[in-house]
Amino acid sequence: MKNWMRVVLPRDGVVIFFFVAYLLAVSFNLMNGWLWATEIDSSNPFPVRDIMVMFAACSYGAYRSYGFHPSCEAKYDQFLGQTAWSPAKPLPLGPVHLIWQDVIVVCLLVAAIYPDPFIHPIRPLYGMLFSYHLCLLIIFIRCRVWAYLYVMAFGLGAAALLWANPLFALLILVALNLVGYIGITKSLKELHQNRLKQAVNPQVQSKLESNEHLVGWPFDALAPRIPSIYVTPKVQITKVPLYHGLSISLLSGWLFLCASVIAFQLTLQQKDFWIQHYSDQPQAFIELVPSASSVLYQEMFTPGLTRVSRDSFYGTLVPLFIIIIALGVFRLAYYCKGYHPPISLLGRLLSLRWIIPAYDQVFVAPLCVLLVLLAFNPILVLYLGMSSLYAGPIVVWLAVLITLVMGPKRSQWVLTAPCRQYATYEYKGGAGGNFTQL
Repeated sequence: MKNWMRVVLPRDGVVIFFFVAYLLAVSFNLMNGWLWATEIDSSNPFPVRDIMVMFAACSYGAYRSYGFHPSCEAKYDQFLGQTAWSPAKPLPLGPVHLIWQDVIVVCLLVAAIYPDPFIHPIRPLYGMLFSYHLCLLIIFIRCRVWAYLYVMAFGLGAAALLWANPLFALLILVALNLVGYIGITKSLKELHQNRLKQAVNPQVQSKLESNEHLVGWPFDALAPRIPSIYVTPKVQITKVPLYHGLSISLLSGWLFLCASVIAFQLTLQQKDFWIQHYSDQPQAFIELVPSASSVLYQEMFTPGLTRVSRDSFYGTLVPLFIIIIALGVFRLAYYCKGYHPPISLLGRLLSLRWIIPAYDQVFVAPLCVLLVLLAFNPILVLYLGMSSLYAGPIVVWLAVLITLVMGPKRSQWVLTAPCRQYATYEYKGGAGGNFTQL
């Protein structure tokens, strides 16, 4: 039995640490009530104990996905490359997908919050599955399993949106487990195929994938780059395909919607918020709508600009402004790193060359992103009466789409724009490293 459970359990020290911490949490609450001669509140008996169990469930879910996949451990991946392992065979350190031993671990965690649970009994299972699938997103990015990555991300957003309804959220996570199982199988195949490709010509392949600087500046700056959107420190982004731009932008808008609704629910759960901001409403109305769900229903399905819409509109301006500025800075930094304008701003004014189209076209996309926030968002909310819960995600979707897809392509712009190239530096070597010229 011990060897059977040993497949999924973490190290013995981690298990012992959790068990001792659990006993200390329970003992502290019991001793506190005995020393101060107070009865433990039955509605909030052991919050430290239950929060610790919830943290353990989330940590276990992350460990089960990130700790068992070869792409997350370089030595493990290297070991598999030196053996006759194939995706058709089981992994030597245990499967990445969930098995029956995981059910026993989760049942033990659920039993640990009894008696008198502070949280819903489904919460540990919800936290375990959510963190498990969240770490699968990192694995899918590493292995470039894009379709399953987007489906998983949209599903996790829906599960987070229904956090107040743990049963429905749990059903979504269970359905995502099937997507995760297929995605894990696909990721192992992709990892194996990449390993076989590298085995054909390991020196050239490793240099191309790591984007090493073979000659030095400025020759490496003029050299062609491999088209890739794999976001790692070693691989540059040279092109974002249209389907990736559409998927990432839609996902960004969806996640912003989920975050807005969750924040709106958490805000409206406080009855003091209603009394402070809507004191002109009848008391019967305040008591009739004390929950966030009914207010959210009114906000989403009531046409026209209500007071709730106006307040939520001004409440979303700050996060929207931060997102828009971050997108514009990211776009300019990515394009203009190492490529300065041909003349300075003072030179433009003195030579009357205020606009240099071949170079200044790089500023069109950031300006369009800023225009979306300053013009498009107020039109949707203040003039068309659209709920800010809908307008905010639309603005984020459009801004991300412009940032990723709108031209010019960087690979063409750096070769055709009249610019001044200069050497850039990156820090390598950790604490005792140095700056390397690119």
